[in-house]
Amino acid sequence: MEKRIVSYGKFRVLFNQYGEVEKLEFRKRIFEGEGDIVPIPLYMLRRVKLLEIPEGVYIQPVLEIRDNVIYSLKYGKLFSYDVMLGRGLCIVEVMSRRKYWRKCLSFDLYIEAFNDAISKLERQGFITRHTFLSLNNLENEDFKIEEFYWDEDFYNVSFEYVLPIDTTILKAVKFARNFIKTIEAYVEHRAYEKANFPTREKSSFDKIMLVKIDNLFRKI
Repeated sequence: MEKRIVSYGKFRVLFNQYGEVEKLEFRKRIFEGEGDIVPIPLYMLRRVKLLEIPEGVYIQPVLEIRDNVIYSLKYGKLFSYDVMLGRGLCIVEVMSRRKYWRKCLSFDLYIEAFNDAISKLERQGFITRHTFLSLNNLENEDFKIEEFYWDEDFYNVSFEYVLPIDTTILKAVKFARNFIKTIEAYVEHRAYEKANFPTREKSSFDKIMLVKIDNLFRKI
């Protein structure tokens, strides 16, 4: 496959021979791609809708790009989050490391609680989790499909959800922040519950999270 240039509305994209984004031109600026992801400062994306994003491209809204350094947007307090937006789709990648954990309750409790939350959201059809191929045994080449990656230090999980295609990128970013905020409230509660601290009944807090997420999708 040869390199190709695609013009789509406000965007002009150079795909390499592997079908990955090499460069993207938008509002007279050139942005470097990595795979199918292109970081672009959020202030430049005002009024851009998800339907305007070219096929095969995911835009990662960022705070700023200065001297080739990318400054990320903040979405939550517990973990690091990367949000990538495509045509009617949002991908959220969640990352954290035990070595940087500073909360009083253990890292393991929060990881378990976060996995509980996204499992419930997936069962209700709000999200779709991605899977990882992990090499468990190098000698036997025994691959195993995992729903998250965790080597007891580094934790990584990703999922996606669908948004109306006429949603603006600004609204999609606001939605992601509220979505993550709602999950984190549940995770805090579940972590303390798992540590045997007195909390509200589990079934009640499960319902609160699901109702809040449902309302977010209804209002977008």
